[in-house]
Amino acid sequence: MPHLFKSPEQKTQDLLEFAKQDNRYNEIVTAINKIGLTINYTWLGNTGSYHPQALNLQNIEDLETKIQHLKETGAAKHTIRLSHRFGKWVMYHTFLHELFHIYQDTLGLFLIPLHINGKPQLSLDEESQITVTLFNEAFAATEAIRASYRLKQKAHPEAWYGALISPDWYKLAKNYAKDIKTSDEETAAKNLFDNWHKSHLKKYYESRTLTPQTSPMKLNGITYESLTDLIPEKHRPSYLTPSNKNALNNIKKGSPLSYLSN
Repeated sequence: MPHLFKSPEQKTQDLLEFAKQDNRYNEIVTAINKIGLTINYTWLGNTGSYHPQALNLQNIEDLETKIQHLKETGAAKHTIRLSHRFGKWVMYHTFLHELFHIYQDTLGLFLIPLHINGKPQLSLDEESQITVTLFNEAFAATEAIRASYRLKQKAHPEAWYGALISPDWYKLAKNYAKDIKTSDEETAAKNLFDNWHKSHLKKYYESRTLTPQTSPMKLNGITYESLTDLIPEKHRPSYLTPSNKNALNNIKKGSPLSYLSN
């Protein structure tokens, strides 16, 4: 049956099975399946989206109970939106991109704060908000393109074809393909990450309207290096440099950056 006419459940199963053909993404899918995933399919809008999860409590003492309740009832499920607008191949690549955003969320890389009675307990200055967004988008774009290429090499080319015809990622994918023929993969990945910062995507995310944030704890001067500290060393790509100060790790106690990691 053509992808377009399959049920949402079958489409989701097909996407997950496809992603699992890559070793790294198989680890991500396995971890995500412990909480669950819902994909909403649309015909309009941009290619896809994932909204990081926030947690709202009445009291800080309710934290562990709330997390357990969300997981037991399925309310903690991750939700992705994917559009049919650009066809199956672009959807497959977009899925890898959004799936990586979920992985980033489990690490706390979005710095989504804990809310008590609707009020955030952690906030970022404007420059840090932009830094967090650029880091996560560049990181996800780079890793999705790398995975798409690896899958193509294993006779699963759908996502790679999607990257090559995507209005957002085709230039990045084409340059990566050229680089990987003349240099080692790590160098090609670094160039890909750097090229994202020279693309229209960086300008787009820099221009987005920021949400004013106020809270008891203010974080200023977030850097790519401090965000890299949150990534487990075994999964930290060579194009990212840690600060080795672990400043962000220290605020997880009592004010988690992501309840999904608990």
